[in-house]
Amino acid sequence: MKSWMMKFTVFISMFFICLYSLIWLITPTATRFYSSDILELALNENDLFLSEASSVRYNPFLSHLSIYDLTLTKGSASGEAVLVIEELHLEVSLYKLIVDQFQITEFQINGLFLSIKINGDDIEVAGIPLNNSASEAIQTTDDLKEEASAIIVKMAQFHLYDADIQINVDNNQHSLVISSLGIERVHASQKDQSVGVILDAKFDDAPLTVSLSAQLKGGIGDITSYVSLTDLELGHFSALLPEAITSLNGRLSAKSEQKVTITENSTTIAMRQVDVKIEQLNLHQGDIHIKFDKHRILSNDIDIELVPEHSPKIVAKATMEVDNFSSSYLSQEQVLAQFNKLKLADITITVENQQHTVEVNDINLLNAAFSDDTNNDILPFMLFNRFDIKNLTASEQGLAIELVTMSGFSIDAQLNENKELVNLITLPEVKEQQNTIDNEPTVEATLATNEQSPAFSLNIGQFRFLDDGHINFIDNSVAPLYKRHFTITKLTAGPVNNQQVETKTLFELVGSSEQYAHFNFSGFSQPFAPLPVHHIEGAFKEISLPAVSTYMKDALQYVFDSGQLDLSLKTTVTGDDIDGSMGILMRGLELTAAEDDEVDSISDQTAIPFSIALGMLKDRDGNVELDIPLSGKTSDPSFGISGFITLLIKQATMSAAQDYLMTTFVPYANVISIAMTAGDFLLKIRFNDLEFPATQTALQPNHNAFLSEFSALLEDKPDEHITLCAIGTAADIGKPAGSELSKVDSKKLKVISLARMNNFKNYMVNTHKLASSRLLLCTPQVDSSKEAKPRITFTN
Repeated sequence: MKSWMMKFTVFISMFFICLYSLIWLITPTATRFYSSDILELALNENDLFLSEASSVRYNPFLSHLSIYDLTLTKGSASGEAVLVIEELHLEVSLYKLIVDQFQITEFQINGLFLSIKINGDDIEVAGIPLNNSASEAIQTTDDLKEEASAIIVKMAQFHLYDADIQINVDNNQHSLVISSLGIERVHASQKDQSVGVILDAKFDDAPLTVSLSAQLKGGIGDITSYVSLTDLELGHFSALLPEAITSLNGRLSAKSEQKVTITENSTTIAMRQVDVKIEQLNLHQGDIHIKFDKHRILSNDIDIELVPEHSPKIVAKATMEVDNFSSSYLSQEQVLAQFNKLKLADITITVENQQHTVEVNDINLLNAAFSDDTNNDILPFMLFNRFDIKNLTASEQGLAIELVTMSGFSIDAQLNENKELVNLITLPEVKEQQNTIDNEPTVEATLATNEQSPAFSLNIGQFRFLDDGHINFIDNSVAPLYKRHFTITKLTAGPVNNQQVETKTLFELVGSSEQYAHFNFSGFSQPFAPLPVHHIEGAFKEISLPAVSTYMKDALQYVFDSGQLDLSLKTTVTGDDIDGSMGILMRGLELTAAEDDEVDSISDQTAIPFSIALGMLKDRDGNVELDIPLSGKTSDPSFGISGFITLLIKQATMSAAQDYLMTTFVPYANVISIAMTAGDFLLKIRFNDLEFPATQTALQPNHNAFLSEFSALLEDKPDEHITLCAIGTAADIGKPAGSELSKVDSKKLKVISLARMNNFKNYMVNTHKLASSRLLLCTPQVDSSKEAKPRITFTN
């Protein structure tokens, strides 16, 4: 009996040994024999083919599955490979299922190739669509969730070597090349969960390192991880960007350490050693081009707290830097803005109860320039060396800044012939989209919103220049061109607080212009008061008047020959009511006719009234001083006339002097004449003309009386300086009077007129011994009128 039992036991044992051996031997053949049905059901419907060289073996003794040279192709046996496994080993302890454990004792893959395609919502892995199967899997998972939750899953280790995963997203190819992937200490049950992961790979040729360790008990515990990505080319993701962004290039590097702590009531995420860096960025959005060398964010303190049914709480501290930034329009030569460095130090971002607050201790912007056409040699429209903001706080409720400073400030404004700023790069106008009537908020809704929302708070402590600022102005639209340089030696303003409406915003502006002109203005403003108040007082002194003549000569046909202008202002605007005064003082004011070859032309005549008016306003020192009250409304200001009281004094003075002048100048009747003009407001002393015969340049015998009285007058008046101006006519070159004169004719006449002036001056200097400096020569002129006579005119 025992012998029979022994034989039966041996027989059974040998039977299973042979059976298992047979299974191991025929596994590849059986797999290929029965795979036709599987392929027809699972693969052929997806147009997939299994290569002939594929080998699959299963060892039932060890529950060990081995796969060699498995290749799935799309379309045909020689088509595109979608899955390649050079070698796979999987060993499972099936007997552990008896105690509700699924234990993987070995899992290793060498040489994996996998194709993943994503097109919109369609996902295909290894040539198999996942949309339908994924939904079915979700349903199956829900059905088996309770049953599966009782099984404990364990895996000692999983290793993946030399894997190449090709990911096609909307026809844009990406690759994940895994040198090694290790998953260890896997334990998953209802009570305990743990895993360790180490990944060494390259994503689109960018080195990627990931490590993760999780220790949970009943879903409560810690998960720590480290991620590092180096030099990822951003251009690979251009297709994922909005259509407005037409080009993107640059490199992204990022690394950080994370710790996720899960408790019964909340989940917290602590991020440390965060370093995100973008280098050599080039971005095109329409006609706008943006580039910079480096943008870096560093943080060692980012905490996120997630509580169910509550908004997230975030506290983050960081610094940010941007190096060599530039934005341009149309071409890279049309620079809108550029700077060497922007640094935000000690940034604190807080999000709590859906309220966002940003605090920045220091903001530094270095070597910035705005609006610069680098195709020409003209300086940028505006630039500065440094712009700093201290202690900025911003939230939905308001903005607060302690101090704003600027150094190295400069504006360079140049106008072309059409009065356009040549160094101002303008952007096209953006047309505002009109909302439909249905989308427009009602007046009641707007008022209700304004009543419920608190006013936005604006609080700026002070703004000031740390050194001199400069403004250069060149106007090429006038001839000669006009240049002006302003130096701002002091500029301060502040505080500004729209919540304290009675706060006075004080300001002070001090500077100079050119060599001697200088200005000093100060005042205050209460822009947020129920009735706004603005006050300014100061002066701009020693403005040279000849420099501004270029703006008046075309309209008024005269220029300032000499003179200085002082302007003073003291004005207060309350609401829209103006109350103040403006003082005008013009010293040493002298006018001269604008350049005009034609004597007594219409342009000369139209300039006379204003010249007379200025003459009437001169005091005994030759100065014009006016005190003009300012009043009325800002929309309709009025200017007082109290300064013109000097006209009455002028009239009385001239009336009293008339008799004296007539008596004094009688001995020189051949030389001068006296007349009262402009309603007795101007006493005019006029030199008589010295007429010449046509074509003659030498002094004539009939000139002797004029010459004697002229020399005698200048001897009696040793401080007088006389300007000679010779005028030629058509008769001087043998043409009838009133003939139209060409440029060649005018040139000939100027030669004749210049000879007459030289002969007159030489005679007075050599014969009557007058100082040559007392006789000034003007530019010769012509007279084409029919009654014109060749002559020399005299003005003092």
